[in-house]
Amino acid sequence: MPQLTARRAALLVAIAACLVYAGAVGNGWALDDHPVIERNPAAHSVAAALDAAFSPYWPSEGELSAGLYRPLTVLTPLAGLEKADVVRRGAGLALDLTFSCLAPDERFRHCGACNKCEERRRGFREAGVADPTEYAS
Repeated sequence: MPQLTARRAALLVAIAACLVYAGAVGNGWALDDHPVIERNPAAHSVAAALDAAFSPYWPSEGELSAGLYRPLTVLTPLAGLEKADVVRRGAGLALDLTFSCLAPDERFRHCGACNKCEERRRGFREAGVADPTEYAS
């Protein structure tokens, strides 16, 4: 197995960063992209791109600062799956450390009565995996 050098690590980080945003490529411009990127002549050269990589994103006080927005990127690779599928994929992992209750008790145990606890119980049952969750009821 090849050794992980600093150069390879940097390449892996760059590839991971590109993969995270790959799904957004077809989405077009978002809110502040027009003034910050599309209409900014400084954003249309390699030198400016390199400079931007080592400069703060947010403008200084008094510059074009009103209305700038960057959404938080959240990866949700399991969002399209049923609970039972998620449980099957996670079998053997520390599923007892996961939490999905809407109304935990004073000991922060799953209440056992809310709709999320019911989804959780059903997911384990349908997956045929023992539920390690400690429920209050």
